Amino acid sequence: MTISTYGAALHHAVKGPGLRPAPGTPLDHAARDVLEMAGAYARDGMNFLEKGDPVNAIAAFAYGAAWLDAGSRLGLFDRTDSLPPVLDGEEVPPLYISLLHDKTTKYRGMLSRALAAVADAPDPSSPLRAATEAFLTRARQALEEGNALLVRAQPLPALSWYAYGHGWLDAGVRTGVLSIRGDRSLFAVEIP
Repeated sequence: MTISTYGAALHHAVKGPGLRPAPGTPLDHAARDVLEMAGAYARDGMNFLEKGDPVNAIAAFAYGAAWLDAGSRLGLFDRTDSLPPVLDGEEVPPLYISLLHDKTTKYRGMLSRALAAVADAPDPSSPLRAATEAFLTRARQALEEGNALLVRAQPLPALSWYAYGHGWLDAGVRTGVLSIRGDRSLFAVEIP
C-alpha cells in the first residue's frame, strides 16, 4: 500500500463508522473524541502529502489509524476492519531523508517511553481489563515491527509502525483503558 492509498483508506474509514454508544453517554463522548482525533490526523496527513512531505504524512496517517482501530477494538464503532500501516516500496525524496531519520528515531523513543509510562487503569475484575491487555499488546507489537524494519533499513515503514503503536497508547489513555504513571507530555491529554 502506498502512503496516498493508506491516507485515502483512513480518510474513508473516518467518514464511515457508525457510533454504537447511546447519545449523551460517557461512551458516546469517548467515541466522538476518538473519531475526532482520527479525523484530525487524517486531515493533517493529507495536508502533509499535498505539500510533498511523505514523512509527516505517514506519521499522521498511522497515528490516526491507530486511534480508529483502538476505538473499534473498544466497540465504540460499527466497524470490523483495521488499518495497520503496511507500506510497499515507497520512496522518500532526498529533501526528506534527514527528517525521516530524525523522526523515526524520535518516534521509536517516544513509543518506548510511552510504553514505560502507562499502566492498567481498569480494576482486574473489570471487562475493560481485556482491552488494556489488547492495547498494550498492540503497542508492543508495533514497536517490535518497527524495530525489525529498521534492522532491514526500512525507516519509513518503521516510522509508520512507531506512530501506530503510540496512537494505540494515546487512545488508551484518553478512553480510560490505560493510566499515565510517567511522563504525561507523551500523551494527548491536558497536563494538570
